[in-house]
Amino acid sequence: MNFGVGRRMLGALVLLFPAAVAMAGDAGRVAYFHVDGFKANGYSLRIVGSVVRYKSGPSYKESSLPWRRVKVAEKELQRFMERAAALGVFDWQPEYTCPTTLDGVEWNLDLSWKERKVSSRGSNKFPARFDDFEAQIAGLIHQPFGISISSWECRE
Repeated sequence: MNFGVGRRMLGALVLLFPAAVAMAGDAGRVAYFHVDGFKANGYSLRIVGSVVRYKSGPSYKESSLPWRRVKVAEKELQRFMERAAALGVFDWQPEYTCPTTLDGVEWNLDLSWKERKVSSRGSNKFPARFDDFEAQIAGLIHQPFGISISSWECRE
């Protein structure tokens, strides 16, 4: 993303569960997730079926790092999606924007699971339980994952 001359993007978050993928039960699940911060680590997650791949590293070179593969049991992936629903992720508003802050964390979420879908995004403002959702991802891969939003929360 380009915020213009003199502005820096300090983070981006994308989580995609494309609805165009034919879902053969939950085994047909496909996901892509990315979060990074300026002068911080970047994190990516990709799920195809029950195979989870992730990578992390300094944001300026994270995209060129190799994917690490993690085998996750179908029950664990099912629990992950159930917990996301319990956190209220499917009820998030379409947009969360802080009008007083231009630099900081940008994030996007597109999530589809069974018949439920949500599309949400934000700039320096986050829905309730956002950190908990990132923690669920970290628990899924058993590695640190995500950025702390506490110092970026909008101060209107």
